[in-house]
Amino acid sequence: RVLFRSNVYRDRSGALWIGTDGDGIFHISRGTVTHLTTRNGLSNNFTRAMVQDKDGSMWVAADEGISHILPGGAHPRIVSYQMRDGLAYFSTRILLEDRRGDLWIGTDRGLSHMHAGAFLSDPATAAVEQMKVWAIHEDSDSGLWFGTRNNGLFRFRDGKLAHFSVQDGLAGKAI
Repeated sequence: RVLFRSNVYRDRSGALWIGTDGDGIFHISRGTVTHLTTRNGLSNNFTRAMVQDKDGSMWVAADEGISHILPGGAHPRIVSYQMRDGLAYFSTRILLEDRRGDLWIGTDRGLSHMHAGAFLSDPATAAVEQMKVWAIHEDSDSGLWFGTRNNGLFRFRDGKLAHFSVQDGLAGKAI
């Protein structure tokens, strides 16, 4: 019995990526089903979010880090990243690839920012360190918005960070 999570992703080719609650990912493309798990290199079999990279590869957020699935037909190459590689925390929640091609990863203890395969520190990652970052959005001005579980909303643009809370009119602290 496979328990499916609420994360289903349709990539640009029309293929489906289905994340499960303990049984990895199913990739359905042109009538072929590929099942990927930790045996194939996924960081964990409990998936939480997915996003397609501009190059067509896939990023997967899971309970033990993130995995980058590189094209390869029935045998894709998978590279996984964990805390030892610079990820803020092992329990990941949300992914976003911004317009520049950088990957932003929300975790249960902070935010990670990956550029060209390396994790970076910046004002955004420092400001939400140890916070539960469960929502990320890029607006039309290339501003990045980070919703936290208990500390309101943050906007990062041009190297500057703004914080919005109930004192600024938010209905609550959880975004």
